[in-house]
Amino acid sequence: MVGGNRRTERGRVSVMDSDPDRRKVIQNTLEGDADLGLCGAGDVPDAVLVIEPRSLDDFRTALDALPKARGPVLVGLLSEASPQSKDFRTAGADELIWLPVRADDICARIKSAIKKAQLALDAQSLRETLSSKGPGGLIGRSQPMRNVFELITRVSKNNANVLVLGETGTGKELVARAIHDESPWAGEPFVAINLSAVPADLLEAELFGHAAGAFTGARAARPGKLESAGSGTVFLDEIGDLPLTAQVKLLRVIQERVYERVGENSLRKAEFRLVCATHRDLPAMAEDGTFREDLYYRINVVQIDLPPLRLRGDDVLLLARYFLAECATRFGVNVTLSEEGERALSSHSWPGNVRELQHTVERALAVAAPGDVLGADHFKPRRRRGNASAMANEILRSEDGIDGALSRLEKLVLEIALTKTGGNHSEAARMLKLPRQTLQSRLKKHGLS
Repeated sequence: MVGGNRRTERGRVSVMDSDPDRRKVIQNTLEGDADLGLCGAGDVPDAVLVIEPRSLDDFRTALDALPKARGPVLVGLLSEASPQSKDFRTAGADELIWLPVRADDICARIKSAIKKAQLALDAQSLRETLSSKGPGGLIGRSQPMRNVFELITRVSKNNANVLVLGETGTGKELVARAIHDESPWAGEPFVAINLSAVPADLLEAELFGHAAGAFTGARAARPGKLESAGSGTVFLDEIGDLPLTAQVKLLRVIQERVYERVGENSLRKAEFRLVCATHRDLPAMAEDGTFREDLYYRINVVQIDLPPLRLRGDDVLLLARYFLAECATRFGVNVTLSEEGERALSSHSWPGNVRELQHTVERALAVAAPGDVLGADHFKPRRRRGNASAMANEILRSEDGIDGALSRLEKLVLEIALTKTGGNHSEAARMLKLPRQTLQSRLKKHGLS
């Protein structure tokens, strides 16, 4: 189980008692307990203990002075028959303790109350995660993701070709699976192919299949991925890496809905639904002749733009809690996420997007001990090569050239400026030292307006 509340390793308890001697005894007992301690100045208490409040008004005033995120409130009263006991519950008491009582028994009651509150927060966190699930189990509450969910729901009802765009690690295959799972053809196969991982000389045979003896080593006929999909969904990841010769053949399949196995002359019917994805700039590739413009328009009947994680706001913590719960169950550990851990997760830019977040959480849970409180040190991102160096190497691999590199770098800077200014174009223009009209023109150019 993963805790959703924000506390340190020892439960922080705030003690209020008008009797200084009794308060000292209780405080000493708390400090001597392995699981509890006193709440320091400026800390948010995990529990509040109030012994014999002078009046209901004093009790309310004391609670109002505490942070709104405080933990459960336990009130010690002299008599169970006190006519004010119900009033104290109404005013904010979570538990009543009848005096006199031993100090160590109070510790047990406090720990029980903290655990009960923890379970309630875990349940609330789970409900929030479940309520934030979109089509196909995708998770997100941010407006960019709600826009994606709406598009998935609409396009899944038909078999139009879909192009999913987004940075590496944003979850493009998950979107493709969601489209398939929400469609009337969900019972048919979902076949995914990463085109960048298939050698160019084997790509056509992988896609279309081959006849026996079609090439060296082809001892028997074999169906291709398109044939294996039947009337289901074919997901072509990294479509920008498809060689021009294969682009011509894929275009024919899309246009005529037929194809041939390599080494055969008989036509086979193409009944599948096509979803493609890439992180590359296909229009720019079409301009320089490395990607067919007619194929681009054929695969891009509907375009879904996946936002990078840095633009998804509170979705970062939502996803982190989901991965924490999943990994905690898988690894068999019971951990708590601290406020410092939440801040570390929220403040990181996650250049590797959801995939990097998932791996970071898995790494933290893999080395965690039962009962650990996960803080900032648990979520330190691994050292990466400088952003400029990483981008340069990625550009060299993708063959986008210097113009593509500069365009993508410009888009990244614009996204960061919008994030830092909360989407305020005037403030972003001042930050970037650009006229507002120029900023809006560049935002439109990159599809960010």
